[in-house]
Amino acid sequence: MLLLQLALIVAAVQLCALAGRRLGLPSVIGEMVAGLLLGPSLLGRLAPALEHWLFPTNTLAGLQALGDLGLIFYLFALGAQLDVELAWRQSGQVLLVSLASMLLPFGSGIALALLFWPRLAGPQATLLTFGLLLGTALAITAFPVLARLLSECGWQQTPVGQAALLCAAVDDVLAWCLLALTLALTHADGSLPMVALTLASTLLFSLAAFLLLRPALAWLARREVAPPLLTVLSLLLLLLCSYLTGAIGVHPLFGAFVMGLCLPRRPVLLRLPLAVQEINDLLLLPLYFVYSGLRTHLDLLGTGQLWLLGLLLLAVACAGKLLGGTLAARWTGLSRTWRQSLALGTLLNARGLVELIVLNVGLDAGLLSPALFSMGVLMALATTVMACWLLPAMGVDGPRPAAFATLSQQAVREGREPPGADP
Repeated sequence: MLLLQLALIVAAVQLCALAGRRLGLPSVIGEMVAGLLLGPSLLGRLAPALEHWLFPTNTLAGLQALGDLGLIFYLFALGAQLDVELAWRQSGQVLLVSLASMLLPFGSGIALALLFWPRLAGPQATLLTFGLLLGTALAITAFPVLARLLSECGWQQTPVGQAALLCAAVDDVLAWCLLALTLALTHADGSLPMVALTLASTLLFSLAAFLLLRPALAWLARREVAPPLLTVLSLLLLLLCSYLTGAIGVHPLFGAFVMGLCLPRRPVLLRLPLAVQEINDLLLLPLYFVYSGLRTHLDLLGTGQLWLLGLLLLAVACAGKLLGGTLAARWTGLSRTWRQSLALGTLLNARGLVELIVLNVGLDAGLLSPALFSMGVLMALATTVMACWLLPAMGVDGPRPAAFATLSQQAVREGREPPGADP
């Protein structure tokens, strides 16, 4: 049954991606829609017997495990492709815009948590953890979805596109730190010593990764260790880092992201994340979209009041990102005109897959109700579609600078030093 499920998921994702591209949308939108179509929101309503036969409850654990593995590889590749050096060189303006584009929606999310509490909270949530998670969900920007959107639309080399990539990269790092804090508070059951121990362990792990593991890997790369051995070592370290952060009480995804961030930017070490990313995008990662769709029950929003709350969630999420990103970009001079500033705010409003990750983590931790989870999935899809349809009307154009926020995959495959590589 698992093989049949995989074949069906791959086919549905590719067909929806093709349909999305015909509508002028990037393929990632189609991938998100495919999960909703195969879940109880559509297939379960039209043919419930078929949906139960294709995705019986006892097989969902296998799909979740494969999807989680795909996420670990995905976040590892994401961290490895962030040009940390470029972000550091432009840290002043980028950091201000990133913080502004996060603080306003984060505060709005905490205010919404007071309104939604306790009706839409999960069984394990406290008002503090519920507010932190909802604020994080509204504050994030989907860096990987944004990168794919800009690439497919040809905007990745415009000034606005590059500024958005750098700001989204900083937003992702800050969002993962907020999510780690929320999970630490949840798993420690509010006990101050346990929370302090979890946070201290997370900080110690991060410092060890950057101060010990990264120099050691760079030293091995300079010693010209056999590439297959380095690939196996990177894979073992990835799995070990994911296990350690899970054991600490944060989440395995945080360890995978940190491992990608601290990976030295050398071609011999970057072959693994690039090779993993290609097969992961086709097979494992779509499982996570579909698994999220299988958990999305739009019929739970059966009352007009819940739909109004969902629209309120969407409006607050958009207003926070648009206002925060637009005003900060214009005030800091990161963009030259109000049109470019609004375009930057619109790009930062796209949430996509990272939003789904936060929502799934929150649902698994018992911090969100299934109804609020469904609202969040619709919000992630709507904000990403908005960026695709609104940007062409804003004239995102300009000179093409030389710097890139992501690594050149072609340079890595050819054995050349990518942008942002270690000297």
